[in-house]
Amino acid sequence: MLSSEQISIAAGLLIVAHQQQSRVPSLPADLTPTNFDDAYAIQERVWTALGQEGVQRIGNWKCGCQMPEAERFVAPIYSDRVFENRVPVPASLLHEIAAESEIAYRIGTDLPKRDTAYSDDEIRAAIDAIVVTIEICDSRIEGWRDAPFYWQCADNQNSGAMVVGEEFANWQSIDMAVQEAQLWVDGEMRLSAVGGNTVVDPFKVVPSAVNQVINRTGVVKAGDLFTAGSCLGTLVVEPGSDVIARFPGIGEARALLGV
Repeated sequence: MLSSEQISIAAGLLIVAHQQQSRVPSLPADLTPTNFDDAYAIQERVWTALGQEGVQRIGNWKCGCQMPEAERFVAPIYSDRVFENRVPVPASLLHEIAAESEIAYRIGTDLPKRDTAYSDDEIRAAIDAIVVTIEICDSRIEGWRDAPFYWQCADNQNSGAMVVGEEFANWQSIDMAVQEAQLWVDGEMRLSAVGGNTVVDPFKVVPSAVNQVINRTGVVKAGDLFTAGSCLGTLVVEPGSDVIARFPGIGEARALLGV
């Protein structure tokens, strides 16, 4: 486990990378986070330094897991990196554009911190819609795909930006095991899969993430989004690409990426 001083130094590398729109060229071995406590402590030092969860409250979160039975992770998606449907995403924010088609779950009522965790059923009842999103994976770490997992988690689980698309209120009628996900680039369908999420039903990672965020920040509020893992994997696209994440029968999200 990292010391408070090591966490500060590790966070400092990511803070400078955010501020200078640069990348950390190499990761000091002695600063490598070894568990979620380390990774989350670094996340929080960074978002505090950048004015997130203060001046700009974090209302969008990325959650998932490495394997179906693995511990769930959660990471912030910064407010200034969230875009409405069809709004271009500027190239100045990104080092590369690895696009994913995802489903996010929108919380419909405030969930304040309490003595006991919210149950899966309570969180299910609190969700008022699912939302189609394009997540753009990017990182402040050079060669991030080969970086240790907890370093990736510390760097907001490689969150670059997110486009928030169409919503679907009758979400509990959807069987994600047979739901198709598509990714279109410049008018061509490049990826397609059925039931492609790591846990098949993305909701399975949401309750843990919601409770983690409540414990870390004190509340999850109505309108907050939890994007729950790729249904296709990432596809690196060229700057200026017209990208559509489409879930037939649910909706789509669309934007020009990296313009």
